[in-house]
Amino acid sequence: MKTPYRPWFSTLVPRTLALVGWLVVNAAAMATPSYAYIGPGSGLSALGSLLALVAAIVVAIIGFVWFPLKRILRKRKMAAGPAQDEGGNEERK
Repeated sequence: MKTPYRPWFSTLVPRTLALVGWLVVNAAAMATPSYAYIGPGSGLSALGSLLALVAAIVVAIIGFVWFPLKRILRKRKMAAGPAQDEGGNEERK
């Protein structure tokens, strides 16, 4: 029986994620405490920077997914022709 085709990345991605996860866990386990004081100003700045980075990544992902999808839907709608109501008249938008 012939096995179904599986792209090369279908096994590479889980392995890579497992390796990265293993490295992060080991790095966190080997970290030693620094006993340093982080004041409220620098802590809030670091938190704000982290939130801005997360927001930028989310907006980038949405941009890469939504706008091509919107273009495809618009082309499909244009190919289908103008919308008509129950009486056979074209609807204006």
